[in-house]
Amino acid sequence: MYNIIAAKLRSEEKIVMCITSYGIDALLLDVGRTTHSTFKLPIQINEDSICAIDKTSNRAYLLHKTSLIIWDEVLLQHHHCLEVVDHMLHDLRDNGRTFGNVIIMFGGDFCQILLVTIKGFRGQIVVISLCKSMFWHGLHLLKLQQNMHLITTTRENHQFAHWLLKV
Repeated sequence: MYNIIAAKLRSEEKIVMCITSYGIDALLLDVGRTTHSTFKLPIQINEDSICAIDKTSNRAYLLHKTSLIIWDEVLLQHHHCLEVVDHMLHDLRDNGRTFGNVIIMFGGDFCQILLVTIKGFRGQIVVISLCKSMFWHGLHLLKLQQNMHLITTTRENHQFAHWLLKV
């Protein structure tokens, strides 16, 4: 789905950046890259972190011209990553609106996995997740209504998929 959206906008000569939290996922996206390599985020991130992008660089120019950022597996990122990227885009685009007025499509599945916190407890993991970000209330959530893998599979697979959702 992400690749189709990106291809459509690119055919209209718009710049689309496809990013994801982990390298292996980036291989599935057309011209996909990781969040850290795209935005030059530090590995250890906190509320005072900054993106190491020079305002006169080619990357800054690209980010200034970007129409859409597709950010897959955003749930695996600390919410400070989003806030640092927001501040960076404000600065690069000279625009005070959220994410410098770039449209960002976040993707992820709450049923899969949340980010990993070393020796973290449930409460610690929730506090650093996207749902505790200052952006959470401004997001428009869309949910898939039908599992496309179940259209042509056996009855047993269908039952197993429903059992997984219950778990």
